[in-house]
Amino acid sequence: MARLINGVYGPLSGTLGPTIASTWKGQPYLRSRPRKRSKKRGVNEKRNQDKFSQAHYWLQPLLDFVRVGFRGYSPTVEGFNAAKSFCLKNAFIGEAGEQKIDPSLVQVSYGDLPLPSNIKMKRSGDYLLQFSWGKKNNGGNNYDQAMLLAYDCNTGQWNMQLPGQFRSSGGDELKLPQAKKQNYHVYIAFLAHDRSSQSNSVYLGMVST
Repeated sequence: MARLINGVYGPLSGTLGPTIASTWKGQPYLRSRPRKRSKKRGVNEKRNQDKFSQAHYWLQPLLDFVRVGFRGYSPTVEGFNAAKSFCLKNAFIGEAGEQKIDPSLVQVSYGDLPLPSNIKMKRSGDYLLQFSWGKKNNGGNNYDQAMLLAYDCNTGQWNMQLPGQFRSSGGDELKLPQAKKQNYHVYIAFLAHDRSSQSNSVYLGMVST
């Protein structure tokens, strides 16, 4: 049974015949009730389902990071769902049926905040990464803060700095988990000082322990 929220001028909520009415981020939606499948999934559907599953499990350990990194992606989609949508559209390589995620194509943050110039990463010891960047704000704010991430997508091991040092500091550090035989993909992005926006992420390569 459906009901009218806020009277006759409000959106529907609940079930009405073969449809389900709901509201998400202030926008009313209608969708069909799920039906039992009478046909087997086709080849293309199975491939799409595999991509969806890969994107979900690749990003799942980074939930806290992408919630910030994909904030405000669109009026109705942000956070984890937005990161997954971007991944599905842009981060897969390979022929149909054998597609996999290329970490260098993944964005863990998306936005229009300007990045500093000359972003670099180097290793300092076995389990420490040092980041550096130009101190000029490049249209940003001196108090924007770095977002640092090192992620082994095969084991799910990660470490993040969220938020990190100010843009004006020109650098930051990130400790790696002290586990051997890990391959960490390293990313950096920046978060606005007033948390109103964030930058695209930059992929800085892979380091192994």
